[in-house]
Amino acid sequence: RTPAVRRSVRRHLLTGLAKCAACKGPMKTMVFVMKNGKRFPRYQCVKQPGFPNCGRVAITKASLDEYVTKTTLDFLAGGYLAPLSDDDDHLARLKKELEADQENLNQLTHDRFVSRRIPDGAYRSASDQLNTRMSAMADEIVAIERQRETLGPLQLRHGSREDLALWWDRAPIEDHRAALAQAINVVLIHPAKHRGGNKFDQGRVEIQWRWDLFVRAADSEREHMSDNEKAHALIEAQKDGIAYDAWERRR
Repeated sequence: RTPAVRRSVRRHLLTGLAKCAACKGPMKTMVFVMKNGKRFPRYQCVKQPGFPNCGRVAITKASLDEYVTKTTLDFLAGGYLAPLSDDDDHLARLKKELEADQENLNQLTHDRFVSRRIPDGAYRSASDQLNTRMSAMADEIVAIERQRETLGPLQLRHGSREDLALWWDRAPIEDHRAALAQAINVVLIHPAKHRGGNKFDQGRVEIQWRWDLFVRAADSEREHMSDNEKAHALIEAQKDGIAYDAWERRR
């Protein structure tokens, strides 16, 4: 039987990322039962022997999950990046097509200079088209492989807010947690200004992003963007204001 702690890590979105801002201790998922019997899940700093937790901070789980998810999706979209799950198939297809085009170019060169069956004008036109297509595919292969080295198994690729939202809706919680772990160093929960009440205060939530990783990933994408794509990405970053500074530093 799987230990309860491992089940909890898989089941809850922010386990391991959410920490108490007062003591920096990890926050656990607890269920507070109200007087009317309604269950109220929370992330809570739990005071216990052997841990630094102060036990002073708690926040509603559903609202925090929703807020961190939306903010992270906006952050990724602002950097013009989106996780996609089909990189393996896409990369294999690119390599296969590149290999086929290389064989076509070899045959074309043989027919022009060995068999002399193709006139010079036709050879130049066909070889230019093949070389242009091969160059584009080679650049895309390099970009994907470079990102794999930087980002690990869950890829973060050029995409839109809609692409990312669609991926998120379909992905299991394990991939949600992996994506958040790639984007975020820690989610600090500050103590409430007023005791009592269940209203969610997003001002208590401090998300510390992994800026180094995303700036490198954005740089990798920008190398292969057209000027129009770069301009669009900067406009999108300015709209949400989250990733704007990272883009401005790389202008």
